[in-house]
Amino acid sequence: MTQNECNPHFPKLFSPMRIGKLEVKNRFVVPAVTTNFAEPNGDVGDRLINYLAARAQGGFGLIVTENLGVHESGRVMPRMGMADTDERIPHLARLAQAVKSTVRFSWDRSVTQAVRRAARSRANRCSRRRHSPAR
Repeated sequence: MTQNECNPHFPKLFSPMRIGKLEVKNRFVVPAVTTNFAEPNGDVGDRLINYLAARAQGGFGLIVTENLGVHESGRVMPRMGMADTDERIPHLARLAQAVKSTVRFSWDRSVTQAVRRAARSRANRCSRRRHSPAR
C-alpha cells in the first residue's frame, strides 16, 4: 500500500512538488521558526543542529532554518543565529552536513531564511527587556 492509498483525503501530501527549480519529495515543511537555539555569540551550535537534523530524519521534505542574520545590525534577538562573517562558515557547514547526512532520500532539501535589519527597525532590540503574557 502506498502513502497516498493510506491517506485518501490528502492524496498529494506525500507527492513530490516543485518550488521554482527546487523539487521537494513531499509537502511536509519545517517552517522558519525561531528556536533561540543558536549560541549566545550567534554561532550555529549543537542544539540547533540536532534540532534541525531530527526534523530531517523524521522525513520532512523541506526544512527552512530560522532567520540567520547576514549583518551584525540584523541581530534582533539575543540567541539569533548569524551568517555575517567567514568565521561562521564552519558552523553553518556542520548544520548543512548534519541535515544532509540524516535525510532518507537524496532530494530532501533545506533552505535558509536570511535577514538584515531594515533601516527603520529599532537599533538595540537585543538588549531590550522581554515581556510575555505567560509572566
